[in-house]
Amino acid sequence: MFYSKSKWILVGLLAAIVDLSSAHPAGQPPSTPKYPTTAKATLNAKGFEAVFTFLLLHSGTSLTSLHITGYATVPFPLTGVHLTYSGVPDGQDFDYSIHEKPIAHGDEIECKDVGDLWNPTKSTYKGSDEFKCKPEQPAYCESGNLSGKHRKLKHIPDSNSNYFDPSLRFGYSELGIFGKSIVVYDPTGTPVTCATIVPHDP
Repeated sequence: MFYSKSKWILVGLLAAIVDLSSAHPAGQPPSTPKYPTTAKATLNAKGFEAVFTFLLLHSGTSLTSLHITGYATVPFPLTGVHLTYSGVPDGQDFDYSIHEKPIAHGDEIECKDVGDLWNPTKSTYKGSDEFKCKPEQPAYCESGNLSGKHRKLKHIPDSNSNYFDPSLRFGYSELGIFGKSIVVYDPTGTPVTCATIVPHDP
């Protein structure tokens, strides 16, 4: 009787081991969540609305469906940005930039605790107008100065923008955009609204 019980206990243990090994084939570790490849920031206040979508694009990625002009495929790994917005008054231009801190709850309008302009490379160059930050020479811009690199937001019928920006790295460290904030400013420099950039894989 004891032998019979021991036999069936052993059989049960072997069956459990086989079941576990089939769940994770030899040489293949258990699956883990993939690293985010999309991030978003959604802004909505004072009649202005915007959705920033950041896409981590690998070399060779087709750009046909992403509406980013200039290349048929991604030439090397970089970040693509798709922006849709509305609510810029006629005759005005809005600046927008990335700042160091996330948005505190209830601070989506005043945006008073967003920290400094995001500048992970610690760029402090101060030169003549010939070398100032502008779309034609984005290398002279701080990483967070998006309107300086990619132009201000204007009142136009088709209010969207698509562009590449290799300085916008994916990550949670001070070098990455996750957990940083986007702030939109009116022509007087007053914040219109702001939001935190968060991973958003579909």
